[in-house]
Amino acid sequence: VNPYSISLFAPPRQPRAVESPLCFRRALSMPRHQMRRRAAALALAVTTIIMMSSRMTPTGLQAATSASTLRPRPDLRVAGFGRPLLARTHQVRPGVASMGHPPPRHVGVQAERDDKEWINFQESKTFEDQPSLESVLPALDAGSTVDVIVVGAGPAGLALAGELGRRGVTVGLVGPDVPFTNNYGVWADEFEELGLGHTLEAVYQDALVLVSEERGMEPVGRRYGRVGRKELRDELLARCAANGNVRFLDGMVETVEAKDGSLQTIATSEGVSLHANLVVMSTGHNRELLEYEKGDAPLWQTAYGIEIEIPDGEHPWEVDKAVFMDLSPPEAEEEEAGKAWADVPSFLYVLPSPGRVFVEETCLVSKTQLPFDELKRRLYRRLERMGLSVEGRKIVEEEASWIPLGGTLPKAPQPVLGFGAAAGLVHPASGYSIVHSLGLAGPTAEAIVQGLADQPAGRHADPAWSVLWGAESRRKMAFYQFGSELIASLPTENLQEFMRVFYALPPVLWEGFLSHRLPSPMLIPFALTTFVLGNNDLRMDLLRQLFSPAGLKMFQAATYSPPAEAAEATAHSDTVEGASPSSSSQSPSSSLTRAGMTVMRRSAPLQEPLDVVFRRGQLARLSRMGGGGGSGGAPPGGLRWANWKSVAAMVAAGTGVVLYYNYEKERVLSETKVTVTGTPMLGGAYSLVDAATGETRESSDFHGQYVLLYFGFSKCPDICPTELKKMGRALDMVDKADGIPTVQPVFITIDPKRDTPERLNAYKKDYHPRLICLTGSNENIAQVSKAFRVYFSAPAGDEEDYLVDHSIFFYLMGTDGKFLEYFGKNLTAEEVAHKMQRVIREDLSVKRMEGASS
Repeated sequence: VNPYSISLFAPPRQPRAVESPLCFRRALSMPRHQMRRRAAALALAVTTIIMMSSRMTPTGLQAATSASTLRPRPDLRVAGFGRPLLARTHQVRPGVASMGHPPPRHVGVQAERDDKEWINFQESKTFEDQPSLESVLPALDAGSTVDVIVVGAGPAGLALAGELGRRGVTVGLVGPDVPFTNNYGVWADEFEELGLGHTLEAVYQDALVLVSEERGMEPVGRRYGRVGRKELRDELLARCAANGNVRFLDGMVETVEAKDGSLQTIATSEGVSLHANLVVMSTGHNRELLEYEKGDAPLWQTAYGIEIEIPDGEHPWEVDKAVFMDLSPPEAEEEEAGKAWADVPSFLYVLPSPGRVFVEETCLVSKTQLPFDELKRRLYRRLERMGLSVEGRKIVEEEASWIPLGGTLPKAPQPVLGFGAAAGLVHPASGYSIVHSLGLAGPTAEAIVQGLADQPAGRHADPAWSVLWGAESRRKMAFYQFGSELIASLPTENLQEFMRVFYALPPVLWEGFLSHRLPSPMLIPFALTTFVLGNNDLRMDLLRQLFSPAGLKMFQAATYSPPAEAAEATAHSDTVEGASPSSSSQSPSSSLTRAGMTVMRRSAPLQEPLDVVFRRGQLARLSRMGGGGGSGGAPPGGLRWANWKSVAAMVAAGTGVVLYYNYEKERVLSETKVTVTGTPMLGGAYSLVDAATGETRESSDFHGQYVLLYFGFSKCPDICPTELKKMGRALDMVDKADGIPTVQPVFITIDPKRDTPERLNAYKKDYHPRLICLTGSNENIAQVSKAFRVYFSAPAGDEEDYLVDHSIFFYLMGTDGKFLEYFGKNLTAEEVAHKMQRVIREDLSVKRMEGASS
């Protein structure tokens, strides 16, 4: 029996098997190692053709930052997309929490304020529960010399300073003494791996996603957490204060001098000078004191949210579920028509808590920053359509977040080191950054220690730059940037299709993509599976993006390796650090350059400040009053098409790959079609014998509990023992999950002639303690096997050394005895457990809604 055909027997409510790329991979029945070789050979051939014909040099790759998301909807079921959020606040000084009143329903384009007002509002918030840095850390005196100066006291800066101090490095922490004002949403398991689980203010047992109203809310099957601002800041400060090696100065850095063979020097706006072997810029989106590669402007993520007091019974959201992404339109199509920003999608993000709800309207990725006033209007309109009025309710906090996504990376190496968002450590397709930055604090600190010990003055940052932006990191970043550009180009309908496909991917792919952990070789199956599962519109969007500058950058990065001579020239150039001699467009006052010395000034940066870039893009779009498509235009960037031959070679190679893949898919599927037989359902009533008690067990005896079925035989030499061990490990993981009922494992023998009750009782002792073994007559076994479309072929003789060829699947049955899902041999125990939890949670959610409606 072709395992792919199993999906044809599932009830109409269960589309998972059809959409699962793992099932699709099983359908392509050629050996997997053969498929891997062919895919790798094709990818290598395409990359080689492009690199040889285009004669391109690696240029700008992309940086990024983090933000928030939202969504509600009680009548839906889910599937999710993650990123940092801007969430909640408690002790906010009066007058700070809210910037303005709800906007009119139809705010005109000309009524929109400059977003700088919103940014200043967000940055000026104060929180009385967060102590000042000066009250916790010892003072850094003017004129001091330390090993490392870290500029910026956000999460990334504090984490790096703490890791350096723990290694015995003396650190000067310099920056404004301000609290953490943005909130962060994280995957709970990732924060727990960093030893920061205790700083989570709330942990949601699942995250929900709505990609279309027809599909409804769908659970992702992964815990989500909201980071407590005070708790995280207190923990990072405690790490800095633990050893006495970190001292603090409240001030704004104005200039940085990097001299060959000498200490680096910073000067603050108050005229205080400090000296160190190495200066690290951890200044978030402020890029004035680092030099970046030439290239495109970044894309943008913006979000506007409010936390309101609302009794639990008056809103539709469960307090233990985070709504990751509600992509339903915020208002009716006829209301959107004609608005300047109507073609830029946004979605709702919801974090409920007892007595309060944080709701936020988020633009995931756009080429022009969606104004906060527009997001605010959409949020209020969406809530109004849902029957939730903000008027008369207490607004605990109002938040506005802007996050540059992608753009160009810092030049590496350069004498001054970047870290956090300033170093481009933000995921350009999602906005995730805090987990990535905190996770890299330790390895970066270790590399700094190595650089201080082994490298000459002026080269101390080189090992750390290699940790942050080695060849593998650049390959992955180019792929993420490709995804970001793709998302920014999609209209709402295609964005919904992309998100549907994204969450249909195996967890190892979509979770790895969001966490920066997916190795670059896995990006090929990620892209191919997305192409296969998408509809034709999405496939065309993917192909168009493949032949765009972002696609070319991705191909370039696939073979990127930093040339040694370029690194040498970068570190010891007599011109502006890393700059081309012909870059005369730079301000001469931005960097005082003479032999062996570079001076960078905040007042005359080497590149435009990002707030200037985004406002120019907004004004250009407003002048067109909504003209253009997708998410607005962006200026062409620093990647040049070498000649028409490179374009033609890339088109031909890409077309060949697509045609060959489609040919192989159709060929293999045509060979397997003859095996697809059966009725439109899996499972059915059966009556077998419990080997432990000798009593008859009906299928109805298991109603009221979830059942995991496996068909096998006790003399199986390897497959059955391996699968039953896997079943046991998966059940143990599911047992530990909150809110999941106990799942009953059942083993049905397909060789009742030899598998006597005594043999089965002895056999099951090696496996899960709850395992029930069932047997019966040949006729009974044949009947239940047919009901589940299980293929087996047992020998007719009485010999003891034998093999039985049979299907290898777990079948998950619902509390009503109906088939829910199956799990193939290709899944690990972790993947089985993860998928089982997701399916059971979805089934429970459906039953709750059905019960409520009745």
